[in-house]
Amino acid sequence: SFDYGISPIDSNTPIFGLPNGGAFANSLDFSLGNTVDSGEALFGVSAIFDGVQFDALLEIVSNHEDVSIMSRPKVAVREGGRAEFENTDEVPYYTLGGLNPNGTFTAQLMTKPVGVQMYVIPTIIGEETVLLNIDIRASQVSGTAISLSQGGDDAQGVISVPSISARKASTTVRLEPGEAVVLGGLIAERTLERERKVPLLGDIPVLGNLFKNMYEITQQTNVLFYIRPRILQGMDLDSDF
Repeated sequence: SFDYGISPIDSNTPIFGLPNGGAFANSLDFSLGNTVDSGEALFGVSAIFDGVQFDALLEIVSNHEDVSIMSRPKVAVREGGRAEFENTDEVPYYTLGGLNPNGTFTAQLMTKPVGVQMYVIPTIIGEETVLLNIDIRASQVSGTAISLSQGGDDAQGVISVPSISARKASTTVRLEPGEAVVLGGLIAERTLERERKVPLLGDIPVLGNLFKNMYEITQQTNVLFYIRPRILQGMDLDSDF
């Protein structure tokens, strides 16, 4: 299963429940003087770094064995325009088109994006300061909302409509030249089943079950978003930004 949210800092961090038993933390416990409007719920501004700190952080992260940089997308957008970053799957579902007197119905296949979506709108203040309006949305399939059967007979086909849990948050932050904002984060958690056994004895047919057992482990992945805006001027527009 996948739970979207902020990993709690301590026991005082507010937690909100999910339909599937997961949890959301309100926000990361940082205080930023230049945050215009910190978003609550799913994502919040976690930290702001200057250029040197940001480069050092990326160097440390890239050399850590348990950390990987998934992608480094670059997007050019005009002032006031919207940059879009999406990592989603198209989840199919059916909509009810019409119900007949005999209990049969027609349905239309539709799709809905499920995953992580981030939208950034930049505004230039003065000559060098950039104001970022950041909107992040995360969703997941949490179950089945409703099931319908043709004529009340399951043998004629059942249509299931997925139930989708979604969270979103918006924040606005001001950044000076070279500064970067770090947004936390997406938590992906899954439970894996593993086998533990006594060598050789655990491989004996039937009797080997006495020398082995199954256990579960939980793997958790935390994803952070790093955004460092740059104002393109003059020759920058003709080169690789």
